Amino acid sequence: MNNLERLIAHLDPQSARFATAALDWLLPQGGDLDDLTQIELQDFLWLQLPAVWPVPIELQLQVAEALAELFTLSGHRRLAEVCRSPRTRAVFGAWAEGLGLTAYRQAMEASGVEPPNTGRITWSHVMGAGEGEVRREIGRLLEARIDQDAVRAGSWEWRAYAAELTDEFLVTPHERWPGRLPLQVVEEARLRLWLLHGSPGRRVLLQPVVPQLTREAEPSPEALAMLEPLRWLLERLRAGLVLTKTGRLPLSVVTPAAALFGWTRDRPPRSEQEVPRLSAAFALLRAAGLVRIEHRRAYTTALGNRAIGEPAVLWRVALGEIFSGEGFDAAVAELAAALLLRYTEPLLIDLMLTLIHIVLAGEWNTPDGDTFNAVDLACVLGPWLTAGEVLGCVRQTAEPGGHAVALTPLGREIVSAALRARALRPRRVPLEE
Repeated sequence: MNNLERLIAHLDPQSARFATAALDWLLPQGGDLDDLTQIELQDFLWLQLPAVWPVPIELQLQVAEALAELFTLSGHRRLAEVCRSPRTRAVFGAWAEGLGLTAYRQAMEASGVEPPNTGRITWSHVMGAGEGEVRREIGRLLEARIDQDAVRAGSWEWRAYAAELTDEFLVTPHERWPGRLPLQVVEEARLRLWLLHGSPGRRVLLQPVVPQLTREAEPSPEALAMLEPLRWLLERLRAGLVLTKTGRLPLSVVTPAAALFGWTRDRPPRSEQEVPRLSAAFALLRAAGLVRIEHRRAYTTALGNRAIGEPAVLWRVALGEIFSGEGFDAAVAELAAALLLRYTEPLLIDLMLTLIHIVLAGEWNTPDGDTFNAVDLACVLGPWLTAGEVLGCVRQTAEPGGHAVALTPLGREIVSAALRARALRPRRVPLEE
């Protein structure tokens, strides 16, 4: 009989059964209580037990109490306190009312051992193994520091301190991952999840471009310069701009923009609608939260003002909007980008539509529940390609087989960086209504 079995033997039979069942979930075979972290226990009590084990709240409380008794016997005072805390009881109650995820996240943040979101990382709600391992190790570090420091866990001072520790850990070599930084472990896990999501056909199209997404590259000066139309438009909106009755940009902006960036045809434009690239730029700025509209006036937001003077901010936000969202439009954009990155020669748009249709046909329907067709795809792909032209990423050509599209040299840099950002984004689960 090992030490853990001897401790369990001191519990009453029912508590012993509950504790054994919980430890089978919490610990690997042959694991020791000294290896159990507070963050792992909280994940079990506040998420896995109520969400995965379909038992009444009374039984959840009994499981928590059985663990508390065991941790008291083993000398793990902090773990016993978590089991018996009013917060644990409150989270159980929230799950019974359908508000469990909200309560879980709030309780985790207040505990002080949950690695916070920082300027370097936003944690996923749904994690691959690598990201989960890094999160647990940072939680272990935070748990150890709580007893050593005078700052109260969960306070604003602690959160700032925890953010510093988290960022430092992510870029410091660790013996658990030889040759890789913890941040690289997280990125590899996210890239793997992104690739495995969806159908085999999707993976066939995405797999060839994965090597281009494994390393982050600083944007070149040429790439940052390609964002000039966005920065120029932000400058015009900084003080507020009255829009037309239909909510469009006025000619006082449309005419100089078309002339400055070569967006004119045979005559000056008469409205924003005649300059699709400008419309796409305006839409991107609104979607990215750089511009807001109130009472027919367009203003830059605080983030928009930052982006005017900080090209790196504008770069990051613009990349995020190239593949924003989680729906059909984003799925089409991902595959279109992968195809353009895969081929250096112009690719016929009809061929792109056919390949994307083959991959997505079994995964998506129209809002009415019907099977989408080539027209539906074209309605999504067209605006995305136009936005790519705004950023200088895409050039369209007339080929013998029809209209074709290709990435510009700098477009390959931008689209590769944007697709990388898409693949490495945190997987989020919305809070309950």
